[in-house]
Amino acid sequence: MVRSGYTALSILAVCCIATQAGSHIHDCAPCRGEECNKFRTDCPYGVVKNWCEHYVCGQGPGERCGGRHQFGLICGDGMQCNSCKVCTGCSQAMAENGIMLCDNTYCPPNY
Repeated sequence: MVRSGYTALSILAVCCIATQAGSHIHDCAPCRGEECNKFRTDCPYGVVKNWCEHYVCGQGPGERCGGRHQFGLICGDGMQCNSCKVCTGCSQAMAENGIMLCDNTYCPPNY
């Protein structure tokens, strides 16, 4: 009985250490350069905030998106990331410039 208690305690300790180590993987550094500028002009699909609250260019219609914590793979305003990990909908930033650019990619169920 005492031995199984040590085994359970050992497993718990390993889990706690692994969880603690994993939590530092996504520590965010302070923004630098364009990451701090929410008014940047080099983003055709608009500026969005990433996991670290840095300003990055949004992905456009039909472009890849998603991923773990969506580091840099976030759809621009007016679009959403579908289950195929593709931005769908219409780019609000492009529409504001008089260009209607949309993508309605269909993903099969359970994709």
